[in-house]
Amino acid sequence: MADENFNKITPLQIFTGTSSTSTFPEIPTPVLEGYYSLEVTTPAQGIDPDGSMVNVVCDVNYHQLGQIQLIDEGGNVVAERVYANHPSDPSQADATPLPGIPSGWEIIPGQDIHGYDPTSKTVNPNDIKNPYRIGLNTIIRIRPISHPPVTPATPVTPVTPRVPQSPATPPVRSQSSSSHRVLARTGMDIIPTLTGLALMSSMAAMLLIVIRRRG
Repeated sequence: MADENFNKITPLQIFTGTSSTSTFPEIPTPVLEGYYSLEVTTPAQGIDPDGSMVNVVCDVNYHQLGQIQLIDEGGNVVAERVYANHPSDPSQADATPLPGIPSGWEIIPGQDIHGYDPTSKTVNPNDIKNPYRIGLNTIIRIRPISHPPVTPATPVTPVTPRVPQSPATPPVRSQSSSSHRVLARTGMDIIPTLTGLALMSSMAAMLLIVIRRRG
């Protein structure tokens, strides 16, 4: 088998028939790493089993698989990786992991990337409508990660200290209380009220009159 430039890429294969064989069988096209072929099988060929050796030529065209390319904002290729082959189908590529994104870089958001899965970080380039798409490159644009300036924290307003309370003024003892203490020493139980004071004045006056009369 040869590529599109007729370079041999697989060794010669010899098929030996039997006396009852009249058809060269259909053979699956082998998977070739880094290439794809839309001719998944070679067609069956009729042969004469009693004849001499016959060379059967089957053209199977291979094409190079495309790549995932990480491109910076200046259009330079930062990293790239060839699509992985499907394990059994030569006409398909397999989901391919992205090449390593350099540290400090990120994928520019908002891009329409065919087959890109942001969760698994893979690209599946297959396209039912365009089987040749797996031969095209997938361009993913990247950029350095920008770090926004850190806003300083707002300073906390200091707490205003509390004004200490003035000490309580001790209560002033009333005159009636003093009179009550003096009179209590004489054994007299007098309630220090205005009524009591008036009564005390009357009693003192009566006592003075009695003393004068006796004298």
